[in-house]
Amino acid sequence: RLEKRYPQAAPEEFEELPSLGFALTEPEREALKQFARRVLAVYGDSAPDFLHYPGKLVDMLGSGEYGAVLMQDSKGQVGGGFLWQCGGKMAEGFGPYVFSEQVGIAVTLVEGALNKLARSGIVCMTMRQPTAQAPDGYFEPLGEVSLVSVGGVVQRHTALYRQLEEDNGMSVFAHPMIEAFLRQQYELLALPRKLQPAIYEGEEQLADSILSTRLDRRKLTAFLAVLAPGADMKENLAMHVTALRNENIKNIFFELDLGKAAEVEAAPAILAAGFTPQFILPWGGRGDLLLLTLPEEA
Repeated sequence: RLEKRYPQAAPEEFEELPSLGFALTEPEREALKQFARRVLAVYGDSAPDFLHYPGKLVDMLGSGEYGAVLMQDSKGQVGGGFLWQCGGKMAEGFGPYVFSEQVGIAVTLVEGALNKLARSGIVCMTMRQPTAQAPDGYFEPLGEVSLVSVGGVVQRHTALYRQLEEDNGMSVFAHPMIEAFLRQQYELLALPRKLQPAIYEGEEQLADSILSTRLDRRKLTAFLAVLAPGADMKENLAMHVTALRNENIKNIFFELDLGKAAEVEAAPAILAAGFTPQFILPWGGRGDLLLLTLPEEA
């Protein structure tokens, strides 16, 4: 897949705005562009890659797959914002991003997002790398992820979770090698899940597996996932890891869809490559997503 090319945001200096009566507004084109530039000025490369391209952000919101809330004053100055992406029954949040000293902006942004998602059919919201401004009491911890940044600095992030509607449960697949971890996680999150065994028992399968790779070079991060499982899964995964390490990708993750039995059957190959389970993203795929991470030295 080739993505449309957008001009990159020009770097700019930005000072924190004083309290000027910021309030929630409907995101408009130029306000979104201003928001993207301010996120980069204040949060730097910790921001999602797409915010480096203000025009891309506008098109993303226009697609309907993404949503946003902004806070602006009477002069149109953006004092903060919060973004989310909807996929299936899960929304993944980004933020909250705050550029003003006005008290309560982060809380107002999160509540604004939750109100927009209410009665939308979205069951939960997750945030893999929330900002330090994420308000207490609105989310529960999912698990911790360590990221190696440029310069070798290790940053730890606690992924967060918020249930928006009642979770009526579902069946997910579990290979015996990850079953104990899954049961522990579901018990901690109090999620009703029925685990069904998924074990490869010699049935016919493709000779060649296909993996997808989602890269964020600024964060030295890659997310791998199965597009088509196959007999060469172990060798294919090893080649992907080698190629990513050669490109100086320090943080390599694997997203395993627990709603797809054929993917879960590949768990032994994924674990053999050195990946270890980190936490579950509820409703992140056809079923829940299991996020696994590869230690840097692996």
